[in-house]
Order: sequence, then structure tokens, then C-alpha cells
Amino acid sequence: MAVESGEAVIRDAVEESAADVPLARKELLLQTLRILVPTDVSSLLWMSTQTITLYYVGKCHRTLGTAQYSASIIIFNMCAFSIIMGFGAAIDTLSSQAFGADPKSTEVGETLQMALALNFTLGVVFSIFFMNSRPMMCALFDADVCDGVAKFLRYAPLYLFAQIISGVMSKTMYAQKLPEVVAVANAVAALSSPLANHFLTPLGIHGAALALGAAVGLCSLTHILFAIFHPKAIIRCAPWPSPKLRSLAAWRLFFRVGVPALVATCAEWWAFEIQTVIAAKISTSALAVHGVAMNLVGLLFSISVGMSVAASVIVGNSLGAGKPRQARQFAYFVLVCDVGLGLVTAVVMLLFGSHIARFYGAEDDVITGVRSIIPLVALCHAGDSVQFCLQGVFRGAGRPTQAGVAVLLTLWCVGVPASVLFVFVLHIGVYGCIGGIVVGMCCEIPLLCWWMRKFDWSVLATEARTLQGLPSAATDVAMVDSFDSEAADVCGHTHTRSSSVSSHHSHASHCVRTTAKGEYERELHERTPSILEEACCSLHNSFAMPPRGI
Repeated sequence: MAVESGEAVIRDAVEESAADVPLARKELLLQTLRILVPTDVSSLLWMSTQTITLYYVGKCHRTLGTAQYSASIIIFNMCAFSIIMGFGAAIDTLSSQAFGADPKSTEVGETLQMALALNFTLGVVFSIFFMNSRPMMCALFDADVCDGVAKFLRYAPLYLFAQIISGVMSKTMYAQKLPEVVAVANAVAALSSPLANHFLTPLGIHGAALALGAAVGLCSLTHILFAIFHPKAIIRCAPWPSPKLRSLAAWRLFFRVGVPALVATCAEWWAFEIQTVIAAKISTSALAVHGVAMNLVGLLFSISVGMSVAASVIVGNSLGAGKPRQARQFAYFVLVCDVGLGLVTAVVMLLFGSHIARFYGAEDDVITGVRSIIPLVALCHAGDSVQFCLQGVFRGAGRPTQAGVAVLLTLWCVGVPASVLFVFVLHIGVYGCIGGIVVGMCCEIPLLCWWMRKFDWSVLATEARTLQGLPSAATDVAMVDSFDSEAADVCGHTHTRSSSVSSHHSHASHCVRTTAKGEYERELHERTPSILEEACCSLHNSFAMPPRGI
């Protein structure tokens, strides 16, 4: 039995290693498209919900309503949604790597429960803030805009809790490679949005908040039904409620991954949203122009979301499965595809952006202002697409901290000050708001690329498997290589069938310490000797046995 066990360990390691081979470009493209296409469709549908609401706001409440809605969404995102989704980004790392290690892993459902528990707690806190936000809003905006923002936020808790469920469930479905489920759920929201806005938005700016809550609420309900009944969904494999909800160790791990993801998400999101506050200091018309421009960026950005999701999911799955070479290959392949897609969509914006701007139903001065900044909006989108794809790679690789640091060093230390300089010193208006972000991204993208080039993908795979409580495939394979020959191994030992069991055990221990190639492999062998020694000793025991029949 010991012999068979040892041989099984080594055979499994060989098979696992053999699977980590470079893939053909066709296979890379097919696996990327399986996630990219439905994710892009679902992102467009999700963004269309806000776009439809903005259209009805512009149609019913004109420039002032557009300014109020733009400011309301900014405050909603900065104060609540970015923080909630930042913690939810822990799913990008934990669940995608868990699914890669085991397609039936209970870790996926347990991580979902932890994200929901934390985000619902935060949702209660932010709901209380929203209902008492008027004094702060009046400090940020003029009286007319302040009234609308305070009223919108007072009715926003329904939208907030619907977004919590929808956002966390979407990330969990993506981690399981079920983007089509997210597409269907977002389609429900997009199809119900016109009806909800038709009846609710004319009531006032608070009606827009209720319309968003109704549409996204149906989206959340659809997610829940799929999680229960979809045959490939593994959320139900986890115990409900999970014992990890009461485990301090589990929460420490969640926060160890979630807090850096929170910093990265909030730093990027707030750097964009703070531009709206700057635009509000210019004029109400400038605020409306900036709001429409950012909605256009978001509309095109929804196309690029698929690349970021594909990067985080496939890279995370590959590392969790112990396939560092494929993870690296996918990371660079998706990045190249994203650059191409970003350029294409930027060209589309240049050609048709002025026509799209008419859709928002705002007054002529707003439409004219949007047309004038279309080239800068297209450039902003191209950079935003690339940097967000890179952040997807970092999340899948379990390196959200580096992504957060990059955003802080570039968008905040360079981009935001540049916007302040352009607007308040050079007085170039809305151009300065968007131009500052472009300057920041011109610094962020090279920094992220440089850090990604320094990744040791084998170390990342080891960390991912350790996170799931699994041995490193690379370590096991190094041991297989050391026993590839009966005559002489790379330690310089000669292993024959006449060797004693005890001598083979000592050789096995020596192999664990010295067969690795380089410092990294030696460290891995020292960290996981027990499994390797058991496998080696079992194999040596088989060598020590006399031939059958003697």
C-alpha cells in the first residue's frame, strides 16, 4: 500500500506538471473569449441601466437634473459602493484561486457569505449616513445641486443593498467561469429599467434612485435564483451558514486579501470621482458636461471590463491549479488583446461620440461641451482600459497591494494635483478634470507593467496553492525529476534495487534538501518535506524489494 501510495503521489505530480505547458494562441483566444464575450455583454447591460436613468433624468429635469444626478452618483460611489465593492474584490483572488484548485471547492460559497456579511454591515452604516447627508452635501455643492443630491441619497438604500447582492454575486459567478449567468441577470435589469424610469423618474431626482433600486433589485433576485438552481453553480456546496463566519483566522485571511483590494479599488474610483467635485466648482453646466462625459467613459469601459475579469479569473484559476506558466501566458495575452480593444473603442468614440452625446437629452450647451472634449474622453478611455486590465492581473495573482500602491503613487500623487493645476491655475475648465486623470494614467500604466514583469510566477502559484491548503505542484515535480533514473540522480547518488530501506530514506531526505534548482526550489523543499519524503521513501521501498518470483 505504501508503494502504491508513493507512486500515486508522484504520478499525480507528473500529470499536473505536464498540464502546465504553453498553450497555442488559438486556445488562449478561445478561453479568453469564453469569459470576455458574455462579460462584455453583461457589463454593457449593467451600464445601460445607469445610462437609461441618466437619459430620463436629462429628459425630465434638464441641465439641473443632470447635474444633480451626476453629483449624486459620485457621492454614492465614493461613500459606499467603492468601499463595498473593494472588499468584494477579495473574491477575485480567493474564489478564483479556490475554483482553480478544486471546481467543487466550498471556499467559493464561504467567501461569498463572508463578503455578504461584511458588506451588509457596511450597508447599514452608509444608509444611516445617506439619510442624514444634507449638511455635508451643502458644504460640497451649491444650494440647487445640494437639494437634489440629499434627496437622491435619502432614497438610495434600496439601490445600495441591491448593488451589494448583485456585485458580490457577479464576482462569485465570474470566479466559477459562469459569466453567462451575470449577463442574464444584467439583462433583466436593463429590460426593466425603462419601465421603472418611465413611472418613477418624473417624480423627481429621488425617483431616479428608486428606479435604479427596482431594476438592480430584479437583477439581484435573478442572481439568487441562478445560485440555487444552476447545475454548475457550486455556491450551494458550502455549508450555510458557514463556520468560517465565526472563525477569526478566516476573517484575518479575508481582510489580508480584502483590505489591499479595497485600497486599490477606492483609490482608483475616488481619483475619478473627485474630478466631479472639481467640476462642480467650475459651474453647474460644467458639472453636467463632466457627468455626461464620465458616463460615456463608463459605457465604453464596460466593454473593457471583460478583459479585466478574464485576466483575474483565468490567472487566478491557473495559479490555483498550480500552472504558473499558463498564468503568465494568459496575463500577457489578455493585456495585448486589451490594448487592441481599447484602441478600437477609442476610435469609435472619436468617430461617433458627438452623435452618442445627443442621446442624453440635455440642453444644447451641455451637448456642445461634451462634443468639444470627445478626443480627450477617448484618450482617457484607452488608458483606463489598459490600467484596469493590469489591475485584473494583479488581483488574480494575489497582488492587490501593489496595484493599490501604484494607483496612490500615480492617480493621486500626480493625476489629482494635475487636475487642480489645470482647472484652478490654468483655467481650462472640464478639459483639466479629464486631462489630470490622463496624466496620472500615463504614469500608472508603465509602473504596473514594470512590476508585472518582475513577477515570479512559480512563487505566485505556490502561494495560491498554500492559500488553499494544497502542496505546491512545482515542489512535487522537482522530486520526480530527482528520481527519474535508477542509475544516478542529480544528487550524485546511485539508487539500486539492492539498496537498503534505511539508506534510501537518508537519500530521500538528502534529495529533499539538495535537488532543487536555485534558491526558490530549495526553499520549497524545506517548507514541504513531509509529503515529499513520504513519496520518495515509498518509491525507494519499491526499489529495495526483490523481483517477484525470487
